[in-house]
Amino acid sequence: MDRDEHGRTRTDTDGQEPVAAGSWIWTIGGRRFELASPTAEMVNVGEIGHALARLCRFVGHIRPQMYSVAQHCLEVSQRCPTGMEGWGLMHDAAEAYVGDISGPLKALVPAVCEVEERILGVIAGVVGLEMPVPEEVKVVDRRMLLTEMREFRSARQAAVLAEAWGLEPYESGLITWQAGLARALWMERFREVVQR
Repeated sequence: MDRDEHGRTRTDTDGQEPVAAGSWIWTIGGRRFELASPTAEMVNVGEIGHALARLCRFVGHIRPQMYSVAQHCLEVSQRCPTGMEGWGLMHDAAEAYVGDISGPLKALVPAVCEVEERILGVIAGVVGLEMPVPEEVKVVDRRMLLTEMREFRSARQAAVLAEAWGLEPYESGLITWQAGLARALWMERFREVVQR
């Protein structure tokens, strides 16, 4: 088995010579996605849906079970004003390539936000959305976060944050979906509101 200088196994998923890890990731489809310099050719919507359905919100610190970024995006999309549903679905699409990074880490390492924003800009261009993410979508996203926090973490924490933001969580309760269902519903919504 071929290993790099750090002892990590080298991979070869695209027929090229094995290489050590760099500033890129291999996607589920075997694409090399350059985090520092993404291009439209590197973006695949099916891979985005796949990855988001397997990423847990709150960096996994929820109870009692998995709640995916894909489901979160779908919930946001369904609550967005008319004409903004596509951005609601795609607002966290870059997380398919960088993961669900906590807000506190983004505050500590601003370069992470720059990388994520650059990737989101490329994705937006591929699917026909215009940057930046509309403010109305950001408000729906924050309200959804409060709802998820109340349902899956702590009602007290959600209330404190709601007061600080001057926002209220949504009334409806949430149920969680398995990754396969989350991916299928995310893809269906993509065809409905983005790929018209």
